[in-house]
Amino acid sequence: MARKVLEITLKSLTIQHNGEITRQDGHNLLTVSLIYPCPGKPTITTVKPLSLGEGMTVNFDAAPYTYADRILFKEEVIGPTLLVAQLTDVEVLSKFNKFMAGLFSTAFSAAWNLFAPGGGNLLLAAATHSVAALQLDTLKTTDGDRLYVIGRASLPIDTAQALPAGTVPLMVPSDVKRDKFVFAPGSSQPTRKEQFILAAGQQNGSITFGIREL
Repeated sequence: MARKVLEITLKSLTIQHNGEITRQDGHNLLTVSLIYPCPGKPTITTVKPLSLGEGMTVNFDAAPYTYADRILFKEEVIGPTLLVAQLTDVEVLSKFNKFMAGLFSTAFSAAWNLFAPGGGNLLLAAATHSVAALQLDTLKTTDGDRLYVIGRASLPIDTAQALPAGTVPLMVPSDVKRDKFVFAPGSSQPTRKEQFILAAGQQNGSITFGIREL
């Protein structure tokens, strides 16, 4: 099989609905993974917190973004692999720790607290999680908190073939709903009402990668 060292960068991200526009102190979480890039590495993942608004396009090739913001992987790839991106709805950074620690490993907790609040990338070790972790539509913790995936994209790469074009759509994997409290006319007590935000199968933007051989 062909062996190549690939540099994969994040060039741009367009999002139509960020999942929770009323949470001003919240962030979306972008995870980008390579599935079995070579023997002995089940999955490697870069995690990045982003502040996204409704109908926003972020161009990571332009200022104020730097190479440190764009770079996702410099990795040896042998044969076929799959590049998978997932974007979550909005949550405060303090809650991301328990979501990610449960999804990947307890070792993630200390690393996330150290690196993520500054806005930089966090590269997880190759063996910290399984491919199955990338198929969850909703992340949950034992105390009932939920974090929805509002966009998922995948791009096959095969080092035996030409490198693919890097723009892929972000698709919603399952319905995204939120509970909200509303006051009925004449009532002083709020009632809980489920608010529908995004539908399964809906395109919710796109993501563009730069992929080149080193």
